[in-house]
Amino acid sequence: MMAVLTKLWRGAYSLPLAFLGFFVFGMWAALFVAAIVLFVFYQLQLHTIGSSVAFLLIASYWLIASVGVWRSARPSIASDSWVNRIEGFAARGVVLLLAAYVLWSLWDRGALWLTQRVAA
Repeated sequence: MMAVLTKLWRGAYSLPLAFLGFFVFGMWAALFVAAIVLFVFYQLQLHTIGSSVAFLLIASYWLIASVGVWRSARPSIASDSWVNRIEGFAARGVVLLLAAYVLWSLWDRGALWLTQRVAA
């Protein structure tokens, strides 16, 4: 698994695989695993640890997938085909918009909500 994530981090996958496979569907899988982690830790009455582990899991996967998509878009942007260029710029645009949305959400009382959830 680490070899796959290392290869993704380096941008060694094609842009469609990096974007759809890892960024979109992989994020759904990471959310599913985080939900299982939350469920297990809540059953053990370890709410704080469960919330922290789930948040770190989602945040670290999102970071790896975002960097992977960004780096995988480099060959498409450098391509002579205008379709590939649009595809590369669109993928990078989605990554930037999602990052801006997450940062804005954390800035706009999201960090307070997150710390309240972890400390509860």
